[in-house]
Amino acid sequence: ACVNTCVQYTRFINDLGVRNISILRSSRRPLHVTEIIEQCREKYDIELYRESIVSALLKKINRMDRFVKTGPNTFGLSEYRDLYRSLKQEG
Repeated sequence: ACVNTCVQYTRFINDLGVRNISILRSSRRPLHVTEIIEQCREKYDIELYRESIVSALLKKINRMDRFVKTGPNTFGLSEYRDLYRSLKQEG
């Protein structure tokens, strides 16, 4: 039972990553976790827990896996790192 639960959890986290990538790609700017949660609710009809999504994103950031942290509870895609820097300098 534990193995099955772990596999389901892994699939959920991977799927969540794909959805977050889609949301962050379409916004082309870093988003605060509350914006990510709102957009997941609107686009995918998924209710996310703030602590879970922050934890999942931080784990991916620590593994240098697609995401970057740009501010307090604010996340973006590593592929847009240069764009985020230029937006920060302009803003």
